[in-house]
Amino acid sequence: MKKIGLILYAIFFCLIVSAQQDISASATLDKNNILIGEHSNLRLSLSSSKPFELLEWPQMYDTIISEIEIIERTNVDTIITKTQYQYTQNLKLTSFDSGYYVIPPLAFKIKTENGIEEYLETIAQLFEVHTIEIDSTSNIKPISSVVNIPVTIGEVARKASFALAITVVVGLIIFLIYYFKKHKKIPNIIRPKPVVPANRKAIDSLYTLENKKLWQAGQVKEYYSEITDILREYIAGTYEIPAVEMITDDIFDLMKKSDKYQTDYYNLALSIFTLSDMVKFAKGITEADDNIKIMKDAYDFVNGSWKYISELKTKEENVE
Repeated sequence: MKKIGLILYAIFFCLIVSAQQDISASATLDKNNILIGEHSNLRLSLSSSKPFELLEWPQMYDTIISEIEIIERTNVDTIITKTQYQYTQNLKLTSFDSGYYVIPPLAFKIKTENGIEEYLETIAQLFEVHTIEIDSTSNIKPISSVVNIPVTIGEVARKASFALAITVVVGLIIFLIYYFKKHKKIPNIIRPKPVVPANRKAIDSLYTLENKKLWQAGQVKEYYSEITDILREYIAGTYEIPAVEMITDDIFDLMKKSDKYQTDYYNLALSIFTLSDMVKFAKGITEADDNIKIMKDAYDFVNGSWKYISELKTKEENVE
């Protein structure tokens, strides 16, 4: 009986380990050795043969570490079939400092089909950046003397013809500029500024606010006020609600009626605004953990709601 019990325990343990190892996270470089200024692609992947819920994707902005820059990124792609659940993203990297660097493990937060929340990390990657090698063993050669080449009549004629052609073209351009200025007013062309997506603008603003370290300096009310101001602009640009000039109750009344309404992100945003109003009107005192959490919740609301609304638009376009 004791042997049978040990065998059953071993089988059960193996099944548990197998289930945990079913979900894999990876970060793969197509080149881990580049010249200064060259590009390398980093592919992030989270995959499993069993269903799971992605709670948190690695948050990176302009750099992975200070020496490695992110110059381009794709959206997080989702592939879901009966036998495959996969999320991927590609980052284009470069560096202008030579040396050996380590891309640290990147963490994904997930919830398994059993309801267990856990973090998965990728393996650290070695990234080498080097300059062009100079052969220091070869001898330094002297500068060659100037070689005098006689000028032929044909070369003189060609240069004269070229100079004459340039003179004619420049004269024609000057005449046309003078003529149009005198006879016709040329309208000023105003080039439209590139439109920054609402989610990118909000993420950049939150990142800037986080680095200002307001609450660490005792400016807690200003910290909470700026978070809600950033989210008001994001809601105005995403949900098409004039949230910038509205009070909290009116904003969430309209959000609930919006065709982009989603319960989880609605409740998350409402909790952020409720706590912020309490702090701004001196109705609540926060701890350091609260100040850190509200910034994380703001990131989660922007990233999650933007992804949800983007998927809604894609479904609508496919139906049309």
